[in-house]
Amino acid sequence: MKKVLKLSFVFWLLFACSTEQETVQQEKKQDNTITLEAFKKATGLKDFGSTIRIPHKSGDLAARNAGMEDFIIDSEFIRQTLIDQKITYSFSIEPKVIKAQRTLYNLIVYYAHGSWQFSILEMKPSFAKFQQIKLGEEVKLDGEISEIYHTDTARGADCSMFSMEIHHCTHTGECRSGECDGCSLCVTYINFKVCRFDTEDYSTATYIEPENSNDGGGGGGSIPIIDHEYVFVPNFSPGNIRAIRAERAGLFYDVLTPEQQAWANSHAENYNAVINYFLDHYYTGDVGFAIEALEALMNNEEVDFPKKIIYAIQDKPCQTAIIKDVMESCSPFTNLINNTFNVSEKVNIKFLNGEIPNNPDALAYTNPSPLGSPESYAIRIKFKNSYLISATDLSIAAVTLHELVHAYLINQFMHGKLLAENTEYNTLLNAFLTFYANENSQTGQTLQDEMHYAMSVFIDRIADSLYNYAISKGMSVTPEYCKAIAWGTMSGTPMFTEILNPEQQQEYENTAAIEQDNLSGAHGTPCN
Repeated sequence: MKKVLKLSFVFWLLFACSTEQETVQQEKKQDNTITLEAFKKATGLKDFGSTIRIPHKSGDLAARNAGMEDFIIDSEFIRQTLIDQKITYSFSIEPKVIKAQRTLYNLIVYYAHGSWQFSILEMKPSFAKFQQIKLGEEVKLDGEISEIYHTDTARGADCSMFSMEIHHCTHTGECRSGECDGCSLCVTYINFKVCRFDTEDYSTATYIEPENSNDGGGGGGSIPIIDHEYVFVPNFSPGNIRAIRAERAGLFYDVLTPEQQAWANSHAENYNAVINYFLDHYYTGDVGFAIEALEALMNNEEVDFPKKIIYAIQDKPCQTAIIKDVMESCSPFTNLINNTFNVSEKVNIKFLNGEIPNNPDALAYTNPSPLGSPESYAIRIKFKNSYLISATDLSIAAVTLHELVHAYLINQFMHGKLLAENTEYNTLLNAFLTFYANENSQTGQTLQDEMHYAMSVFIDRIADSLYNYAISKGMSVTPEYCKAIAWGTMSGTPMFTEILNPEQQQEYENTAAIEQDNLSGAHGTPCN
């Protein structure tokens, strides 16, 4: 059974050196940093990479070997220290899947038993001290430390002793003024032990009480240190970016369900995409989309993080590619859509496929009830499966543009901008309010009809975007042909029959049907 690790340790703390304490005079070289190139040259570790993989931490050796955990190595800032001709290098590292809010890691590289060895230390400062570390302050830090991995198979059965080198300099001592040079009042050591992975005492450490401190100085003298396996200097990158990431990413991990956490641990690369989005939008509080994106990835759906689009269309990669091309196309209307949804921290779009039971004749349906909360919600656009199978790419593009107008109007209402869009949208506004006050088939149909009336001013923009798409795909079409298809997507709505005469209705319906069913004369190409 693994014991609970209890170790109080201190970083950058000036300890008073007691003359009564047994000491050993040490040869001390000033601590400094080293470049990755110099490190490789000094150690001969020419293949030293950017990641390291270790067994998952567990007191049970068999459990450790059951899975692997990856760490990312920060090679921009490497610390080295030299004691008694023994040199040690320390790297700040970060697990690919960050699980704890206030846990920091160092990779220690040291020479022992004829070769270079690796050791990974896990450090857990208290909450208050962690906040000070993030600010780069030199603080007394109470917490826990444990070794979670090492490569040194020659250590033997007994526990090994380690020393942490602590720096603190006030430039006031008699030794010299200026930067700390490693004199005894600027440097002290915290000693602790770790034991073999397969022993009962694995990852336990000696409990150390914080010693009394004074205001420091630069005086010379001896260094209190015991016989050790290695001495290391804790490495936290300048600016403590990893400390900040660890806290925020750990906070996100804490809100996940056990199922989501299990997926994160087994899909580190995909999970990191979610975490990076969360961290990039941390100050906006946009947690909702990060959670929704994680669930989408768990379902093997595709997420476009920059555009905040989830492609959940199952088993139809060709049709998904068509919709993506529409979203990537450049036209005044698609630019309006992208500028509306990409910059909003509240809303995203989700494309799906399946049956549409509430409107079986529809080719696609934009659900007016956003999924989520007012702080973060998704507007869902669903395509009918049978339609996606028969339609050409030109028809799918036209229907996508049609549904994006629905999404745009829903979003304008949710943001309170509907009347700013058009002062004549009072009837549409009332339809939205009535629907959300009492959602049923009747209020839903009224809302759909009013949105279609409002969409009459978007026909030319849909046609222009569709023409740009067709030309980009090498289709030989005219703007008039694309406008007929745009109007054809309105077939079956009150707006279609009230605005157009019978001849126009027939022409536009026939033109749209050619592409919808891939009939003779179609300019587009179906996926199947």
